[in-house]
Amino acid sequence: MGVKAYSGSTFLGGENINHNIMVFLEKQLQEKGIKLTDVLDRQRLRTFVEEFKVNFCVNYNDLEGEDERFDDYQQLFYYGSGKNETSVMLTMNPKQFEEINEEIWNELRSYILEPRTMKKGSIKGKSIEKKYDEDLMEIDTVLLVGGSTRIYKIRDILSEIFGSEKLDTTLDADTCVAQGAAFHAANECKFLSDASQLTFSDIIPFAIGIEVQGSKFEPIIKEGSTIPTTAEKVFTTMTDNQTNVAIRVAQGQRVSFKDNHYLGNFNLNLAKPEPRGVPQIKIIVEVQPNNQFTVRAEEINSGNKAKAEFSRYDASLSPDKIKEMQDEYEKHKDDDEKLRDLFKVQDQYNSIIYQAKQPAGTIEDEAVKKGILSEVAKIEAWYGANKDHTKESLKARIDEFNA
Repeated sequence: MGVKAYSGSTFLGGENINHNIMVFLEKQLQEKGIKLTDVLDRQRLRTFVEEFKVNFCVNYNDLEGEDERFDDYQQLFYYGSGKNETSVMLTMNPKQFEEINEEIWNELRSYILEPRTMKKGSIKGKSIEKKYDEDLMEIDTVLLVGGSTRIYKIRDILSEIFGSEKLDTTLDADTCVAQGAAFHAANECKFLSDASQLTFSDIIPFAIGIEVQGSKFEPIIKEGSTIPTTAEKVFTTMTDNQTNVAIRVAQGQRVSFKDNHYLGNFNLNLAKPEPRGVPQIKIIVEVQPNNQFTVRAEEINSGNKAKAEFSRYDASLSPDKIKEMQDEYEKHKDDDEKLRDLFKVQDQYNSIIYQAKQPAGTIEDEAVKKGILSEVAKIEAWYGANKDHTKESLKARIDEFNA
């Protein structure tokens, strides 16, 4: 049993709808001249709202065909105590129910259908087609779990997207999640017989990577990868005569390393000082089934090795943190694209400057050599003095230097 991808909000559900219904009914009470000031009466209303919602949806679902569905649902609400207890009839029709919860319906649709402009296999807003790399038609069954799946509007939305014939309501929506959790716990504790054992797999919600030159975030394991998984990339040094390399690890989706969730760092000692670009350093990230993962660094030529191990607690993100990271990505999406373009030009700049310095050392004509190094010094001085340069300004200086 494996998780291909997941989406949604752990805080989106029945409580959100209850809140909206309560606000709606409170306004209805006020229109009738009733204001609930007693704490007990307000608690009664909260309890009433849940019962009202369930009965409203059950009555709606029990009726077949648009013509048979009710215009208004009515239910008595009792408030006060003792001799002062009285009742009032509260009503709601399907149109009102749908209007007060429109934001929730839109959010539900977005979790399923909105195209992802950020990372693959992530938490929010990526389309089902993209998540599974397949067409919606290839999804055979949509299991409805959780009490909120009894709400007719939610079923209508899922029917529009997947087709009503694919909705499976045979499970007990209220108990199946708890039963599944208990079964999973029994499986993990080896309480099940060999014949009943299951193998579970999950996916990585955020990319895991390292910092490379220019404070860029370089993903090594892509988000959406199935756990367990291993991936590797080969890097090199960017300055001459380095004796060690600092490996800084983070997870996230932003272009700049500092904008991602920092996990930790370690050092790899190099065998000997060498010119830039000569050492070959392999970085390996391995994620275990228990969500613990290891980052290894190895200098290929010498065999020197170093590693850091991270527990699942290091890499686990709370729902609030996940939402915050998602929101930050969406907020800075355009800025990240500009930064990605700037990093490309910076790489071009670093390569040109390095290449220009190399032949200068072999030129016998001192005047020519001096002229080349002087131009290199000028552009390096300009680069160092202009930390806020743009892609356009840096490209213009590169073009000027090449001319």
